Amino acid sequence: MALVLLAAVVTAAPALAQEQTGDLAGTVRDNAGQPLPGVTVTTSGLGAPRVAVTDSGGSFRILNLSPGTYALSAELDGYSKLESSDVGIRLGQTTRLELTLTSAVTDVITVTAEAPLLDSKQTSRVTNLAASDLESLPTARDPW
Repeated sequence: MALVLLAAVVTAAPALAQEQTGDLAGTVRDNAGQPLPGVTVTTSGLGAPRVAVTDSGGSFRILNLSPGTYALSAELDGYSKLESSDVGIRLGQTTRLELTLTSAVTDVITVTAEAPLLDSKQTSRVTNLAASDLESLPTARDPW
């Protein structure tokens, strides 16, 4: 009887040690191939959503996901949100992804101009003053 119990324990131990989950890892880069730190990567599917944020090298890792198909989204301010609905996680394996986010910022330059202070149609302005008007002006010098 003790031998049978010992055999059952020895054969059950490897079964308990087997992994029941898989992992997701990857890198997020921009269009130029530069790593993007601070990207929020979210997986949803089986169980509650899991969130990871990329490190300074643009890498992320989500551990202990149940095997199955997950939806994935990656987002960062200033970039278009990336979504994928078909990310497969396999038992005992790490699924690796290379994600590329495209810039959502577009350069728009709007030039507005106010009305000019000068009249561009008038080329000169002439004022005629009478000699009596000039004589009545207070001046330290005599213009004549």
